[in-house]
Amino acid sequence: MTEANKVLHLLAEADRVAVRFVGRGTHAASMFGEAPSSRDVAWLGTTIFRIADDRIVEDWEVMDERDLRRQIGAPAD
Repeated sequence: MTEANKVLHLLAEADRVAVRFVGRGTHAASMFGEAPSSRDVAWLGTTIFRIADDRIVEDWEVMDERDLRRQIGAPAD
């Protein structure tokens, strides 16, 4: 792919850091029960980190799995 993963937004307050990003890659391994297709895929995601003692101690993630499934030809569930 020509464009790498990219941070779209980065916000920090107190002990939390939120990152909104676009991930990119190639469907090169089995995913959602689908055989590798070699298709280029991209997905939007958000991760929130909790920091303590200069380390990440918790994180929560959400991504657009339905769109990723569509891109590799998997059922939307």
